[in-house]
Amino acid sequence: LYPDKGDYDFNDFVIGYNAEVFTSGYDKNESRDGFNMTFQIRAIGGSLPYRPMLRLKGFKMENIKGATVIPESTNSDIAMELVEGRGDHEDVIFMITGTETLRKGGFYNTEPDKIDKDMPVVTCHVIRDNYRDYDIATQYRTLGRKLPLYFDFFLQNTTNNDEIHFKGFGPTDMSSQDQATVFAEKGKNLVWAIAVPKLINHPQERVDILKAYPGFRGWVSSGGNGSDWYDKKPHDNVIELN
Repeated sequence: LYPDKGDYDFNDFVIGYNAEVFTSGYDKNESRDGFNMTFQIRAIGGSLPYRPMLRLKGFKMENIKGATVIPESTNSDIAMELVEGRGDHEDVIFMITGTETLRKGGFYNTEPDKIDKDMPVVTCHVIRDNYRDYDIATQYRTLGRKLPLYFDFFLQNTTNNDEIHFKGFGPTDMSSQDQATVFAEKGKNLVWAIAVPKLINHPQERVDILKAYPGFRGWVSSGGNGSDWYDKKPHDNVIELN
């Protein structure tokens, strides 16, 4: 419900992800650079028409011109696609479509009596022969070294193109939002998205994350102390998918 706080259950979109970049040097026989991006749709608790998107911030479309793009999905209704028609010097953006088909009766995997552990996985492989393209090959190597600085995963409202990003990233050029937008509440520094380095059981629908994971409060309010809050045994009111 950005910019409103909402119920703060952090389950409007719960997605597991894995991203890897591979490079092969400048050998003409093995000059294949690229990346694999894989996402598992674990839960959808939001009611607004959002879809997941990924921007590789600073990684330009010219870097994948002539590349082979191979999408894969375990669910025929859901796909990960490159946003086409963007200029050579604009950032690469992918979108995940079809997630609304998972909503049966409103939500997906946020209510304890309606759990589906067969969660769809989408993947996109990008492979490019960069032999003789030294500058482009260098961009792939930089992407591999600094992937967290490029990895801008966000939600896009399909009705008005408004976006919700992690703190530290602003809106893309696809949005009419102010480019100076900071996705953290002024003063309290509350955010609308978090990344956890492991799969955890997320809160049930309309359950404040502080009720499920009390240590979350200390981590947020201290600016990073108690970063193992997600390893503490949660209270009740979580969805067990793992």
